Parts: sequence; C-alpha cells; structure tokens
Amino acid sequence: MNSSITRLLALGVTLCLVPQSVQAGSPFQTGAECFQGHLGNGGPPIPAGPDRLTAAPPRGTIGRTYLLPSRDIPADKHPRIAMLDVIAPNAISVRVVNVYVHREEDDIDGFEDGRLEGLWRFETLPLIPGNPHIYKVIFRFSDDPRAPEDVRFVRLIPGRIIELTY
Repeated sequence: MNSSITRLLALGVTLCLVPQSVQAGSPFQTGAECFQGHLGNGGPPIPAGPDRLTAAPPRGTIGRTYLLPSRDIPADKHPRIAMLDVIAPNAISVRVVNVYVHREEDDIDGFEDGRLEGLWRFETLPLIPGNPHIYKVIFRFSDDPRAPEDVRFVRLIPGRIIELTY
C-alpha cells in the first residue's frame, strides 16, 4: 500500500516538474502552476504575487531580530538569559512584559542606565528552550495617567543582547 502511494506521489511530482514543451497538449499543469494552483487539495488557487494578503508584523523587531546586529551577553551571566537595551531618549518609563501564556515572569527586571541618557537595560531569567521569547515593550512619555502608552514587540535571543531604538 505504501509503495503504491509513494509511486503515485512521485508520478505527480514528476508530471509537475516536466517542462511545458514535453507536456504539449497535456491536461496537466506546468511546474509553476502546480505550486501556485490548487496543490492537489481541491481548494481555491493560492494567489501569487502582490495580490496575496499578508499581515504586517507589529512595530518592533519581530521578523527581523536575527538580521539585526546583536552582541554576546557578559561571560559571568547564565548562558540562556537574554538582555535588551532600549534606547528611548524622552521616555519617563519603559516596561518589558512577557506575552507568552506559560511564562516564568511577567515583567522583566530593568533600569535606566545613568551613564547614558535614555538607555534602559533589561535582563530576563534563563529562557526555556522551545518557548517563544516575544516581549512587549511599553513606553510612557508623560506622568499623566491618562497619557497614551506606545508599544513595540521584540523577540529576544538566549545568550544575546538585542537593541531596540524608539
């Protein structure tokens, strides 16, 4: 049974990848159509190109974290902690909150570094492998309790220091 299914799948892949000139007059799709069309699931075709609807990532570093420059944590720290340097020159307060449901801590400990105006440093507990390490950074620019907060999202990397510039 498995060998017949395997042969049938191999035949389908082969027919999809055969050049169009070989398939002249064939009812089968070309290779490009196989991957942009139904894909054998009987559903509507998958749109290709600019017509495809995609959600924009939230403001912050989500989707770009591993492309941005980062640096190693200090050697005396646990190898699975992550650190975040937030640069927000006019911020009154900055909070970093873990958004994962099964989190070990809600707010991440941090402080404003007195040596450089507007630099806030945060350090997590050791991160659990396999859990998403996405955090919400909440900025306040006024002491007024009714003033709006600004939010960014950041993915942290175990053993690395990530920078987020407001």
